[in-house]
Amino acid sequence: MKIKDIKAALNAVHDEYERTKALPDGKYNADAAGTYWDSLPRIPYDELPDSLKRKVRDRFTADTIRQFLIECYPEQDTPQADGTIATGYVTLTAGIPEKDMQKLFIRTRNTAVYTIESQDMEPTLYGNHACDAFEQVIDEYHSTEPVNRKGKKQNTVARAKKAGQIVSAGFYQRHISDKDYMHALTAERNKTAYVAIVKPGAFDKLQIDPNGIITYDKQFAGVLKQNVKGKYTDIADIDFPLLVQFYTAAFNAAQTSDANTVTVYIPAFFREMGIEAGKGNAPDIMKKINSFRDLWGIMEKEGTAAKVFSLIKIDANNQTLTFAVPYIMHLFESLGLKNKVERTTKAGELLSYDKPFHNMLIHSVIVSERNKPAVEIVTVLTNRMLQRGFVPDVKAWNKKNIRNVAPDTVSYHDRFRNILNDCPLLRGRVQSYASDSDKNKALRRAFEKAYKLIHTRTDAEQYFCGLTFDTVIPTMTTLDMDWTFKHKGRNGQYKPRK
Repeated sequence: MKIKDIKAALNAVHDEYERTKALPDGKYNADAAGTYWDSLPRIPYDELPDSLKRKVRDRFTADTIRQFLIECYPEQDTPQADGTIATGYVTLTAGIPEKDMQKLFIRTRNTAVYTIESQDMEPTLYGNHACDAFEQVIDEYHSTEPVNRKGKKQNTVARAKKAGQIVSAGFYQRHISDKDYMHALTAERNKTAYVAIVKPGAFDKLQIDPNGIITYDKQFAGVLKQNVKGKYTDIADIDFPLLVQFYTAAFNAAQTSDANTVTVYIPAFFREMGIEAGKGNAPDIMKKINSFRDLWGIMEKEGTAAKVFSLIKIDANNQTLTFAVPYIMHLFESLGLKNKVERTTKAGELLSYDKPFHNMLIHSVIVSERNKPAVEIVTVLTNRMLQRGFVPDVKAWNKKNIRNVAPDTVSYHDRFRNILNDCPLLRGRVQSYASDSDKNKALRRAFEKAYKLIHTRTDAEQYFCGLTFDTVIPTMTTLDMDWTFKHKGRNGQYKPRK
């Protein structure tokens, strides 16, 4: 639901109240107040605009929800005047470990219905909605606890999923499409955000806060300059598409939990990427994960740096993997703040919304593609498609310079050199060869595969109406040629796969 829709609903409720609050004889209509209350927008958390979801998360922590629920319920089961028993908080939570309760409080918050009472757009949680959500979450929790032969409850992966402990990346990856942050998960150095290999022990004498963040100052800059490894041979073994998959899982976790760590179910997590984790390839998978061990995220303009990935635990019995991603969590906050828009219309109405900053067109299974430079190109090209937007050419540019263009055509042109410069892995591979012949072979292998992957491993052709794009293979002497795509707008019938 959009902010403007909520405001429109509030205005309609207010107008109706003003119309009915006075009876024909001039006396106050007490029923009007009740009708006004009943008609206020009541919106489930999942349907709130992102800006209001953030307000909910900031206001209602796990401890806040706990205290509110304790106030809503009697402590013990209590007989009522009508002969029924009011279930007490102690009974509802009996047998649930404290570590699970924290997750269940967050699940309650993210399941509840919120009331919007005024134009300040402050979501309010009332006791009946909190209790309904809590009891639903408790029921789901217990419904996934199978009983063994001795009648004892067993802790299972299914129960953990319901409690919000285990997340998945899903069918699509989340690639950062924000122009300032699109290199945040690459080794392309820039002022906003990027990742770099830093020699172990470089920060032993620097102060790191509990969230894994280092303040970027002159001392840090000096340490960084001495200890960064940035050659192509250094980053060639880093599996950047896999890093994006962990980023995607972490983003999903951040929507359902306030935890600083993320847990995934190994078979499902790797199956989404087209990798069968149980077929003797565990050493290869661990090698890929281990490639992140010395990565640090650098945010020069913001003045911070953080560890990108730390493996916390591998649970062989439950087949789960738990990791911490301080840099990625910090990215979510920075991206959210940058893309939050608040402005006032000419009529004086305050608009608040979040600009999209993720490319959701690329399938998770692309991680299994061995030609990593080709995957890099796919990310850059689909990002450009989204960044171009949907304003037709005849409206986007001076009409005097437009000739014979269909009124709904959306097009984009960019030099291959610029595309190559946005692909640090491919650029490093090309530069590692001495002869132009070898450089051209590297370009051909990457671009040929990338064009195929756009067809088979993205939803670009389904998302954009009538999408066409060049399949020209650049060479070292033709890098200043243009790459072009065209389409006729967004497909209103498009539905992402689950």
